[in-house]
Amino acid sequence: MHIEFTRRLPWAEIPSELRSLIERALGAAVVQATSHFGGSSPGSADLLELRDGRVVFAKAP
Repeated sequence: MHIEFTRRLPWAEIPSELRSLIERALGAAVVQATSHFGGSSPGSADLLELRDGRVVFAKAP
């Protein structure tokens, strides 16, 4: 059995306008992002550490 994964777009490659929109929606700036790779969709999947101390998971389809 052979499983292929698509390349996910890392947080740093998401357009800055979209990253800013996400930060506004979260109410805090992202200070660190850990991108997760693998899976069946090319959308970004990131663990985001926010300036206010929260950690959230963000995924785009």
